[in-house]
Amino acid sequence: MKKMITIFTVMIFTMAMSICSYGQKLGTVRGPKLKWGFVDKNSRKEVIPFKYDDAREFSEGLAAVKLKDKWGFIDEIGEVIIPFNYLDVGKFSEGLARVCSKYENPKEWGLVEIKAWRFIDKIGQEVIRENFNDAGDFSEGLARVKRNKKWGFIDNTGKAIISFNYDDANDFSEGTARVKIKRNWIYIDNTGTEVYKDIFAEIQQEVMSEFKNCPYCGEDILAVATKCKHCGEWLDKTATSKVPFKPKKGSFCLEVQFKPLGDIVIQSNPNSIGLGSAGVSAKCFVAKKSELRIDLLFGHSKDKEKTPVPPDNSEGKEKITTNTTTAFGLNFGMNRHFNGTERISPYIGFLLGFGVGKTEAKIDNLDFISGNYSSMKIKTSGINFMIPTGFNWYIVNGLYIGAEVGLGLSFEKEFIEIEISINGKKITTNPTASLFGISFYAAPAIRLGWKF
Repeated sequence: MKKMITIFTVMIFTMAMSICSYGQKLGTVRGPKLKWGFVDKNSRKEVIPFKYDDAREFSEGLAAVKLKDKWGFIDEIGEVIIPFNYLDVGKFSEGLARVCSKYENPKEWGLVEIKAWRFIDKIGQEVIRENFNDAGDFSEGLARVKRNKKWGFIDNTGKAIISFNYDDANDFSEGTARVKIKRNWIYIDNTGTEVYKDIFAEIQQEVMSEFKNCPYCGEDILAVATKCKHCGEWLDKTATSKVPFKPKKGSFCLEVQFKPLGDIVIQSNPNSIGLGSAGVSAKCFVAKKSELRIDLLFGHSKDKEKTPVPPDNSEGKEKITTNTTTAFGLNFGMNRHFNGTERISPYIGFLLGFGVGKTEAKIDNLDFISGNYSSMKIKTSGINFMIPTGFNWYIVNGLYIGAEVGLGLSFEKEFIEIEISINGKKITTNPTASLFGISFYAAPAIRLGWKF
């Protein structure tokens, strides 16, 4: 009887080893229609059809595959062993695999997703039911897991073997694991006892101490960081070859802007004025993607038209019509930039400002008579609100050009004064104030700036 049991055990063990060995002979390949399947590593022949959206290598006889945004596990002949129920999975190691079945918290501004990880066995049963923020595969009897922003290690029953004291952690290998406490990396054994410090990390930190901002994304980093926590780039010696074109927190920009078309009035009271055709702007980045801005705008135009003398006019004086406009504006506001590309930085913002202007329409030699004239002066003041949107393109580090289009709404009040002189007799009206007028306008502009 004992001999029969021994033979049966050997047969089962041999079959299991054969299955695992066969699984190791299969490799993942992306095939037609960008689908994934498995081929024999030696013959390169298709073994499991190309029908999966993603796939990972076999481990302990099972492979993780993805269909329609969900992960499951198949065996070496393509049979589904564990259904497609998971948002993400790891590989099977020491009989267990980590799986993510839901998000624990909603998105914050569309950026932060916190996953809930558990562990299952090879028939899909949940062995460790506690939800972890992150997890690694089992190695040497322990798995690293993250709980409340700290890392620790558990065994295959879910029991915490090494306390959750670490800011980062790696899997165990050859009896030790590399873990991080604040800025320092150390090695611990399977009881959590410190074995030695990571000397290489300390050397690398000293080399990187010159970086106050990440040369890839511009964010502030710790002086001893080796990896930017914002964009994920490793800050090795090659990082100095990456030029940080875009501004970072604390950057100051000074620019000039031109409005070749002026302010395009879409709907307004008849005597509305724009906020100027040129200007200067000062901007300060209070965060990597947020800038405060102040705009000082000004504009001046003068048109003169002469009307020929009629043939029957004895005075011989031509009528001269002159229109002169001068305007000033002062805006305060903020822009919010988006990722864009390495050199292009799109943005949208808001501006609140104040504008004043003066328009004078004068006709000399009225009725072609010398000394006769009429003049209408309109002084306008108001407040405006505008939503600008545009982009900056950094030509070199520091110098950029940009384009902007703003849609604005202006509330204006006018003071009108009329003066007429006929045959030496001058008639002047007292300035009269009109009610507030509302103007809706567009303000296209091109800009040239320098980042300090």
